[in-house]
Amino acid sequence: METKKPNNGALLVRVSVLFVLFAAVGLAAVGPPAALPTAATVAVAPVAPPTMVSASAPPQASRLPTFFAGIQVNEPDHDRWAAALVDAGFDAVQVTLYARQQSWDGATLYWDREAPWVVSEIRAARRAGLRVILVMRVALEHALQENRHLWHGMIWPRKELVEDWFAAYGDFVRWGAALAAAEGVDLFAIGNELNAMTSTRPVTEIPDLYSYYLDPDRVAAVNERLVGCAAAVLSSGGGEDLLQLDGGRYPDLAAMLDAAASRQRDWAEIVAGSVEEFNRRGSVHEAHWRELISEVRAEYPGPLTYGGNFDQFAQVGFWDALDALSVNAYFPLSRYGSTGDERRGSMARRWQQIGEQLESAADLPLVMLELGWTRSAGATVRPYSYDRVEVLETTGTDELTCVHWPSQPADAGERVDAMRALGDAVEAGAFPRLRGFTLWKMTTDPAHRSIEPFAVVLPVAGADDVDATSVLDRFDREYLAAAARVRAAVLRGR
Repeated sequence: METKKPNNGALLVRVSVLFVLFAAVGLAAVGPPAALPTAATVAVAPVAPPTMVSASAPPQASRLPTFFAGIQVNEPDHDRWAAALVDAGFDAVQVTLYARQQSWDGATLYWDREAPWVVSEIRAARRAGLRVILVMRVALEHALQENRHLWHGMIWPRKELVEDWFAAYGDFVRWGAALAAAEGVDLFAIGNELNAMTSTRPVTEIPDLYSYYLDPDRVAAVNERLVGCAAAVLSSGGGEDLLQLDGGRYPDLAAMLDAAASRQRDWAEIVAGSVEEFNRRGSVHEAHWRELISEVRAEYPGPLTYGGNFDQFAQVGFWDALDALSVNAYFPLSRYGSTGDERRGSMARRWQQIGEQLESAADLPLVMLELGWTRSAGATVRPYSYDRVEVLETTGTDELTCVHWPSQPADAGERVDAMRALGDAVEAGAFPRLRGFTLWKMTTDPAHRSIEPFAVVLPVAGADDVDATSVLDRFDREYLAAAARVRAAVLRGR
């Protein structure tokens, strides 16, 4: 997940689409309106594990160590950052190498082949005794007109450019693998959140997310709720962020959502025009991923993984070629307005369900490559949503609650409950193959709270930045203590 806001509404569009998937990830107590898709119920054809290209090296799953890591907001002093992680009880750090893709349907990627800041952070982590996860990520160039209302999970090179895309992406990943080998990285992720490109399992019908994009009535039902929410915010005197969107390109949210709906319908017609073509492309992509994994093993001797999204990991067809299943764990956990023991108990039950889904996806160690929530009330209802407006399933009613995230009151205790509930679930026997998580995002600078909604502030030895009277600092300490409890439970279970 990128939490820097693109200026073309791509994030809002992504959030509104993910809203419709809320029930799709298995929250049985929360059913979406009938118009909304349920993508996790994709009809997958029964097939034997693919054998198109051997991964060549034996899996290293049985000896995978733990990775309880943090990923930074912006730390200029890498040694100070690494020391803060160690002091807080973490055993790893996650670092990222980014490539930037030009057109969503093209094959042109750019990246900095020097990456001195990444090398610096890796070496600081090693000096501090931390393990290192290196993740290869792609960001889509949102400044380009053709990429408006799309995000990197929707990258889909034109048919004639598939070979070129994998050649370019392969150069990027192999370069990262060589760097990982040279610097002693402990876990290497060959990609992250490339949803369309990694949905390679054969299906018997068009996945529901794509069907949703192709159905104007279903899209309109979702957009009507969001526009109504925005109107309510504006009528109350707030919501300046809901006007003149994208630098004035759109006068209001309705216009932006209409443009997004048209753009995404065109995208879905290209990607999922028929089951036969969708499966054909999936098989082509599968062969390329397996070939790339084999090539990476020649460069890097350590364990390999991929970062699947919470609503898409089950559609990845090549887990058996990797050494760990990694997931960006933005699973919906609760209903808006739930509190206290009721909230924590329902979250623990939800974590149990999630654990079962992940266990059934692959017989591999599990790493939550991204795990985190914002400080806002309602953050665990829609963990990936933090910008503009949202409508949230609400405890005790079938009605949806309108939320304007920029003016939403804080409830820093909600994410503490989410982490404690994860600990409850692990202690009760869930996630037996869990090997760790990366907290998204962490910092040693309290000022970062104003620019990063997910920020968790680490205490720093000898610093005066942590205020014993601050509610936010207190909840951050409780959050870190809850994370340490999860780690202890995992270690006891190994």
